[in-house]
Amino acid sequence: MYPFRVKTIRFAHGERYPLLLDTNTGKPLLMPTVYITSSRRSANLAVKSLEVELRSIMHLYAWAMIEGVDIEVRFSQGCFFELHEIDAIARAAHYKYNHLLDVLHIEPTIASTAVGEPIENVRKLAPQRPDGIQGATVATRIRHIRDYLDWLGAMSLVRSSTTSESYRNMQNARERMKAAFSARLPKSRGRNQVQLRESVDNSVVNQILAALHPDSPGNPFNDYGSRVRNQLIFLLLYTTGIRRGECLGIKVEDIDFQSNTLLIRRRADDPKDPRKDQPNAKTKDRKLPVETAVIESLQNYIINVRRRLPVAKQHTFLFVTHKAGNYTGMPLSHPGYSKIFATLRKKIPNIPQNLSGHTLRHVWNENFSQLMDASGTTEDREKQLRNYLMGWSDRSNMAAHYARRHIMQKANEASLNLQRVVTRDISNGSE
Repeated sequence: MYPFRVKTIRFAHGERYPLLLDTNTGKPLLMPTVYITSSRRSANLAVKSLEVELRSIMHLYAWAMIEGVDIEVRFSQGCFFELHEIDAIARAAHYKYNHLLDVLHIEPTIASTAVGEPIENVRKLAPQRPDGIQGATVATRIRHIRDYLDWLGAMSLVRSSTTSESYRNMQNARERMKAAFSARLPKSRGRNQVQLRESVDNSVVNQILAALHPDSPGNPFNDYGSRVRNQLIFLLLYTTGIRRGECLGIKVEDIDFQSNTLLIRRRADDPKDPRKDQPNAKTKDRKLPVETAVIESLQNYIINVRRRLPVAKQHTFLFVTHKAGNYTGMPLSHPGYSKIFATLRKKIPNIPQNLSGHTLRHVWNENFSQLMDASGTTEDREKQLRNYLMGWSDRSNMAAHYARRHIMQKANEASLNLQRVVTRDISNGSE
């Protein structure tokens, strides 16, 4: 059992509230709870953002437990972390939580290695570099830890007179600590462009859509209702580029069958949503046009499939659980959604193992880029249209991230054209 965990509770009025718990007692840790409540929740952050911050703080408390450090006692005495401790915390941030407790206590043993020992043997004795954690994730973790400790430091300063020498010393130590954490943030240099490809070819999408047809003998899902629902989810993601939370948050009344439009709306802390881990739109509300064939599929699902489930009549969330059990007819959950794509990866041959719902958001953006190129749309106008359809602000630069593969393709085409010109000139010069 891990010593700490983050748990999100749901209040009767619908608000979701994350807590960092001591698993031995089942009680929330006091100061992280005060921090989230007084400093972060008041900033109107999304529940998911608060959960991420608490998981970063959980890393800090796991490190402190291993090192025998009582963070709150230390800071209440005005003893902030020194450089060697900050280095150790920054190293801990590189590990996944399930590996953290296994590796932090390992110390290098190179100093005790016999003289003349082969260098490969020495390397084997050293702690291994952690795998699987992106630099951006580590930076986020360190940043959250830094901000929490800086807040703890501010709480300590409240107990001292602002004119005292001890106050000035503590303030200087607090500033040095914050600067030291900032200096240890991994810097993303953007060098690895090859491995950033998150999209798939449309031929792969067509293969999956063929397998997802409810009457397909190769359909990987057994229940007919699940087959209709899963085909519709995949088709909706592919044609509109919406996110997972936006998809799971759709209500029947969000669909306008007269104008063929779909309203994507943010409903934070919806009291009518029974899911503790509430799906939600991440960005701006918007109304999206939906192609007639997709509208007809939505109508068919609502009238001929969804309405057959008695529990589904008690709420208006569009996508529900069809598998027989305690949750039949309830709104589809995050795990249920993820299982759809896990099943596709497992059961359909020759499809990418990184396929997810978010992959289809990248596919949509590539298709949109190609359409804008073909229509001769200006770059500024394309950005405006994309930002609206994706729910980004007018000033957002997210378009560059999602259009990366399309940009790489255009760059490759330009490079090949240049090579043809150069090689042709060389050939002509040699004649």
